[in-house]
Amino acid sequence: MYVFEIWSSSQSFCHGAFYNKRTQNALYCLAHMISIELSPKNPFHLFFASREGRHNLAVTNFEELAGSSEAAQDLLRTTMVMHLIAPDFPHVIETNFELADKSLIDRLYHHYGQKNPRIFASRNQIDLDYGREDKPNVHADYVNAHSGGLDSTYRATKLVAAGKSVLAVHLKNLNPKGTSLESRASKAQAEAWGIPHKELQFINGSRNYGSNMMRTRDLLVATATALVGLKAGAKEVQIEGDFVRDKAEAQFSEYEGTWDMFSILIKKLGLNIEVKGIDAGDIETIGELIKLEKVLDKPILDLVQNCFSAPFQLPGIRRKWEKAAPGIATASSEHWCGSCLKCRRMTLGRLYYHDPKFDRVPTSEVKFFVDDTYRWMKLYPEWRGMISDSFMIHLGNLTDQWGI
Repeated sequence: MYVFEIWSSSQSFCHGAFYNKRTQNALYCLAHMISIELSPKNPFHLFFASREGRHNLAVTNFEELAGSSEAAQDLLRTTMVMHLIAPDFPHVIETNFELADKSLIDRLYHHYGQKNPRIFASRNQIDLDYGREDKPNVHADYVNAHSGGLDSTYRATKLVAAGKSVLAVHLKNLNPKGTSLESRASKAQAEAWGIPHKELQFINGSRNYGSNMMRTRDLLVATATALVGLKAGAKEVQIEGDFVRDKAEAQFSEYEGTWDMFSILIKKLGLNIEVKGIDAGDIETIGELIKLEKVLDKPILDLVQNCFSAPFQLPGIRRKWEKAAPGIATASSEHWCGSCLKCRRMTLGRLYYHDPKFDRVPTSEVKFFVDDTYRWMKLYPEWRGMISDSFMIHLGNLTDQWGI
């Protein structure tokens, strides 16, 4: 195997003619190069091989995207490439399909102080199949990236309460765990609120997990949701907001400047849709949802899939609360373990904003919840970085509100 003009570990070119893979220098360079292939059978199935094995990212029910514009489909493939390369920032990227716009990838590398990668086409280029345009079976003015969690629930129900037509789009298996529960919750919510629901089914073998997943995840979520929304005639995509203004403190897909640039890019590509980040807030969101339940006269909070615990752990963790605070446990949903940050957030909001289902919770149980939460924060200080100011303020005020 021979390679021409590739990057070395110092991010300078390996100058010269051709390099044999048997030579030590060539092997050193090749370690910073990947070859991403697109399946000829699925225009949204990307994969590459490394020493650790095969890594892929795919939309398995890609027929949901067929017929959308070429520019939109090209943009989705670009954000999928970004999700694959974000863990390693390879210096050289070879593809068997054309990347129509590389500016997003360059901006990703620049954000993390990396030199722009060398991207070139392989000899075995495949013909892209964009599919035939079909008549949409759903129409909506708004499309919501709908995980089934608290923030996406807030966005969807607020639109429904305002009388807007909204389509919920769930990206199944994009997250590394809890995918079946999220999928079922997302569908159940849409059915309860009377809104259409679409699901894109992913295979995610990208190794892009943990906090670093936010380097690219929300760009991928927004683009995939936008493709479904464009087919439905939507003019606005709503995703999670709360973008970070300080570049040094933000992952790429959390950075406000990234979204300013992305908005310009989608207009440049002729995509008649706007991506809008909605900052739902934290504990205040639960208060808003309690109000929306009264307005819509439909279940909302009990349908939220909002627990960090693995499904097999939930019954054991919940047992503590069923013994020490049975009123809180009984009033909480089946998705609730009681002890993780998200479940404590839900309990705090429902107590503070007087969810009618929590009216009969005795003061002694509220005191137990407050004391146990402060104790939990001391025992697990690693969670402190995820606890918002809103959480701490509401927790402190809860003691005065309940006289404990």
